[in-house]
Amino acid sequence: KSWSEFEGSPAPDPFNDTDTLYYFSLTDTYVSEQLRKFGTSRNRLVPLLCGFSPTDKSATGQIEKLLDSTMTNPSGPWMGLGKIYLRSSEITNLTNGPNAHPTHVAFDMVMNTAANRALPVLIEHNAGSESTKPWKTAQEYLPELSEMLKKHPGVRVLWAHAGCFVRGTWEGYCADLRSMLLKHPNLSASITPEVLHGSDVQISEAELVNLVEEFPLRFMVGSCAEGKFLTNMAYRTQWRVLKDFLGKLAPDTRARVAFDNAQTFYAAHEPGGQNRIAVGESQPDMIRRESVVQLSELHENFEAAKLMDLEPPTEKHRSLDPEEIQHTCIDTHLHMLDFLMKSSGMPKIMQ
Repeated sequence: KSWSEFEGSPAPDPFNDTDTLYYFSLTDTYVSEQLRKFGTSRNRLVPLLCGFSPTDKSATGQIEKLLDSTMTNPSGPWMGLGKIYLRSSEITNLTNGPNAHPTHVAFDMVMNTAANRALPVLIEHNAGSESTKPWKTAQEYLPELSEMLKKHPGVRVLWAHAGCFVRGTWEGYCADLRSMLLKHPNLSASITPEVLHGSDVQISEAELVNLVEEFPLRFMVGSCAEGKFLTNMAYRTQWRVLKDFLGKLAPDTRARVAFDNAQTFYAAHEPGGQNRIAVGESQPDMIRRESVVQLSELHENFEAAKLMDLEPPTEKHRSLDPEEIQHTCIDTHLHMLDFLMKSSGMPKIMQ
């Protein structure tokens, strides 16, 4: 969340003012640092990567580097991607840049990476746009989600809040949700306090219980608390709501929805099942072209130039030994990487 020059103090929550949101890569570093402090209790947590933009085609490279660099990290490896916000009401409206959605080419590449690494993906994606108008009944964001799931059948996807959001129209939504679960075996959904008791989310609890009983392996439960867990006992209050819902399920279903399904979803899997195409389709490079100028054309006397190349360097151009170097200046702005995360490497820099 940005803190603009026009605000005297930071916003107490992301929606307090119109200052923008942006993707924050240090999120993953913060998570990793906190995990280190947990000791053996860290095994109770499943860390997920989320500090990347699902609309940036370079995100896959960032994800790959983090996955590789943390495999031997004391906090343990990253075990999934998420939560990735796609179409998400005010979050989408406040976020700088293009809107994230399930069929965005950059997110498609992220899903390829998840397939190659056998990682589960946690997403938040509204089923439709916000409106409570009586004529607005279709959940128009479901087709693009369906297309993404069909394209990546090997990726386990958990749909937070089952697509529910405030200011929606929910009559008959359980039928839509049932259709999505039937079409996509790789899709699971989470039941949250927002689904059960959220403002304007009016889904029949009896219908929801029946749907969960029909798909006992495809539902889980999750909280909505973000960052602050003790204020007004928010976290404990939310779990009371979830426990009340779980108590209405059959014992076997309750055990699966409360624990077993999530354990299976986040369990480590062997990579495979999809070709490595995370870098996207090969396209011609319009910047690096083959030179059409022959070396012989650059010199009036080509043979003399070749002989000169064989001669040892002059005193002016020879490399200095380490003890000969006199450090006389410090470059306080040596940018090893550019904004595209590219570098000629340390040998070139030292040269």
